[in-house]
Amino acid sequence: MRQVRGIVLTYEIDINAWNLLNGRRFERSTDSWREFVYNNRISQENMRFSTETHNQYSPPQYDIVYGPLADGQMADLTRVEAGELGVEDFLRTVTNIGSQISIHTDAAKTGLKLLQDGRYFV
Repeated sequence: MRQVRGIVLTYEIDINAWNLLNGRRFERSTDSWREFVYNNRISQENMRFSTETHNQYSPPQYDIVYGPLADGQMADLTRVEAGELGVEDFLRTVTNIGSQISIHTDAAKTGLKLLQDGRYFV
């Protein structure tokens, strides 16, 4: 029996439908992007930056967010909340490891079509 570690699904995106939605786009790893990462990972009571720099509201203020993929250093946020690491120090550690599109609403999901021949097992 073949052991599967993951599945990659391929989707077609209806850009015209997505252009009608509220989205946030980051072209590269900027301070604004790092602040967005921080505010979306930290608890709401510990947010430090403006309301445009997060997507934690319910419903979310952005249907879609596109841009760099952060490195996943979640343990550092625990240190920030405990007062062991400053926010500015945390922001310096956030690095880009790729690109991503994150989908936050049902409206954004309607712009996706799963391609049946686009499944790959790894």
